[in-house]
Amino acid sequence: MCQCCFRMAAGTVRRINPEGLSVHHIIPLEEDYGKGLEGRNLITLCAYHHEQAEKGAISREELFGIAQEQEERHPV
Repeated sequence: MCQCCFRMAAGTVRRINPEGLSVHHIIPLEEDYGKGLEGRNLITLCAYHHEQAEKGAISREELFGIAQEQEERHPV
């Protein structure tokens, strides 16, 4: 599910949103290809929040905080 929708971020239509999901690289591959598969750099987002993250409307700091919270709650 979209981790931003789950936290009721701006633009959320419904909290549990399993539609149009993709993985967002918080630090883009163009900046650091080595972080491509690093768990702390990945977050699941719906199409809307992915676009917002790509545009910088959702800060990297906020996304890193969500990713860290997820990792702490559900360690691999």
